[in-house]
Amino acid sequence: MKRLLLAGAAFCCLLPAASGQAVQEEFNQKTLHPRWTWRAPVAGPTCSLTERPGWLRMTAPQRPQGFDHGSRSAPVDEAPQLRLAAPAGDWDMEARIQLQQFGPDSTFHAGLMVVENDARVLTWGPAQSTNRPDAPKTPEAWMEPAGTPDYARTPGDATDVSLRLVKRGRMVQGLLRRKAGGWIDGGTYFLIGEPKFLGFILKTASGGAGVTVDIDQVRLTPGKTPLITVESSRSELEALAQQVKGFVVWESNRSGAWELYRINTDGTGFRQLTHLSAPGNLLAWEGALWPRVSPDGKRILFIYGRKGAPGQTWVVSAAGGYPRKLFDGEALNWSPDGTGILFVRGSHLWRYDWATGKESQASDVPLPDPGRGVIGSVGADLKAVQMRTPQANEYFVFDQGKTIKTMAGCESRLTADGRYAYWVQSAKDFRVWDPVGDKEWQILGEPSTQPFNYTYFPTVSSDQRWLVYGASPNQHDHDTSDYEIFLVALEKMKAVGEPFRLSWHPKTDRWPFLWVGK
Repeated sequence: MKRLLLAGAAFCCLLPAASGQAVQEEFNQKTLHPRWTWRAPVAGPTCSLTERPGWLRMTAPQRPQGFDHGSRSAPVDEAPQLRLAAPAGDWDMEARIQLQQFGPDSTFHAGLMVVENDARVLTWGPAQSTNRPDAPKTPEAWMEPAGTPDYARTPGDATDVSLRLVKRGRMVQGLLRRKAGGWIDGGTYFLIGEPKFLGFILKTASGGAGVTVDIDQVRLTPGKTPLITVESSRSELEALAQQVKGFVVWESNRSGAWELYRINTDGTGFRQLTHLSAPGNLLAWEGALWPRVSPDGKRILFIYGRKGAPGQTWVVSAAGGYPRKLFDGEALNWSPDGTGILFVRGSHLWRYDWATGKESQASDVPLPDPGRGVIGSVGADLKAVQMRTPQANEYFVFDQGKTIKTMAGCESRLTADGRYAYWVQSAKDFRVWDPVGDKEWQILGEPSTQPFNYTYFPTVSSDQRWLVYGASPNQHDHDTSDYEIFLVALEKMKAVGEPFRLSWHPKTDRWPFLWVGK
């Protein structure tokens, strides 16, 4: 087959990508096609077709602050890019990426990129960060919207990989393939607008050794290409966004400490909400944060405090920011109207009034001993509470002053209206009980999301139409296992259809809470 070229410091293309024709490149020419643009905002990085014939070579030399691109508190735009005008509509872009030179102290991210504008750049490819507590031994593939390095990570060696970006509407999916094996799904991102450019980027940071990356076998195909079966499947969030509008909050140790994160149900808006492990913070809570969103979607309750001490109830804005302590005691749930918070202190149920900050005892009837680390919730009518005690899951009725049903397992809750009790009977077995009819059944058994089908941390949405949960690849430990966040539809308190995956990170993502918009 005749070798055709793209361009940049030396590409030749079949036809301009923007015209809707396919592009294929093997870099066997000495100059780049003029339709490609080499963009180096700061002197130093180079692009060459002659240092390794048949490959495009991008190099970022050592520099104290590196050549980075980001849009956080201090935006920076210094990373070199080789880019081409993006075709209109859908497309599929693929290339082979090899890391040729980097040091153990190098912090970098290289690979395919999608440019909406000079501030919003999506990068998909091999990355290494030496200042992270969870840094892998070899570079791994990251999908990173500018300024959000933890958006999605694919474990495993990424020093020599084939990469793909597939655009369908606003959705962009990242795929990875190593020398042997099939395609692996690396994550999905939803664009805000239509991209202006596609191409390659090489970002570096800190003063680590310079980085050299080689690129070959580039293919850009406008239009809808046939979808492929991947080793790690992910349902398209575009379909989910048409069914439910809201966001999910969960806790993760991906930064090295437990923090709260959120993402919208359409896959946008991922961000870290808290920075509890910031220098100077003397608290060291070792238990679950267990976030719960207020009925209006504006605030998030969570449990926090000093290591070994009784838990405290804290609150943070759903947009993120500086959290504050509300009271001593562990909150169960918000009142249905959001004006109060129901919590356990000692052996009794209490209520915290949001407007005044005053506390009052909500019931004179002593509760079952919850032990330390309260998990449970109170019904909207304050007639019953479902909670985990050291003995079992217990459904406690206030007017009778006793537990009328116990369940095995853990992580018990009530639906927002108090109609149903649900809990984890065991991994791959979420159960529900109807107190009115005294009937029990399974909400979710073993989901189809192999290998992520070892399930825990269920939460039913306030409208009882969705179940959000965590699932790992047959790993139980709730502090170290690779739990990911999934969402599945409910009908009559039974899971229906295929689950949607919302988190993509090798650390532990747990205790999700779905807030559904009005």
